[in-house]
Amino acid sequence: MVDDLLINYVQPDQYHFSQESIGLSQWASQRVNSNEPLDILDVGAGCGVVGIEWFYARNNIDKVTLIEKQSVFLSSQKENIKGYEQSFLLLNEDFLQYKFKTKLDVILTNPPYFIKERSRPSVLEIRNTCRQIEEVNLKKWFSQMFEILKDDGHLFFVFRNDEYKWLSELVSKFNVRESLVRDNYCFNEWRK
Repeated sequence: MVDDLLINYVQPDQYHFSQESIGLSQWASQRVNSNEPLDILDVGAGCGVVGIEWFYARNNIDKVTLIEKQSVFLSSQKENIKGYEQSFLLLNEDFLQYKFKTKLDVILTNPPYFIKERSRPSVLEIRNTCRQIEEVNLKKWFSQMFEILKDDGHLFFVFRNDEYKWLSELVSKFNVRESLVRDNYCFNEWRK
């Protein structure tokens, strides 16, 4: 499922994206059948790999917003979108605090999947922020994503298999359209 990367990504030394991010983007971009430009949001974007891979896979027609609260990723995002700046909006904001003005066609996310209360922290804060989330904030994260998603929109995310049962119970009010399990991860498309 994971092909070669479309570009050589610039990333902070302290944190590198993993292959499930590429897999999510590639899988999701094949699931949406639309030749119309779409408004895309990559939540917790890091260096932007999920949103950027989506953009290239869809032949550069979409407007992609990358939202990431850690400013250490901003310079990497800017470098990674060179030449396509007009198609991207970079938000150095906390997703849970940001007020969106419009609803979106597609939301992509590789969320923090270790529940802070049940996991061992890293010595690097950047890794803790990327990998860990408080249970109450994960609930808010998914609620906010569905709030800003258009009625016919798509939410794509990847989650670890060992946490997926818990997560699916947490957000059972939403419709799971399709899931793909691969290499200890579950790729998901959810609809309202």
